Amino acid sequence: MPRCLGEFPYRRVVLTCPWCPRRRGSYDTERLIARLGPRASLEEVLLALVTNCRWPKA
Repeated sequence: MPRCLGEFPYRRVVLTCPWCPRRRGSYDTERLIARLGPRASLEEVLLALVTNCRWPKA
């Protein structure tokens, strides 16, 4: 299991929101690394991608 974005083995990161059934996203891993850095944890990546969600959950 990768601990940071630089260790993520796939070219795309795909997210589906469990609370908003139609909300999905597909993100290029290289662009995320350029934006957040290779040492960003996967939790940090998730938080960066869902900051504009209108249904935030803890």
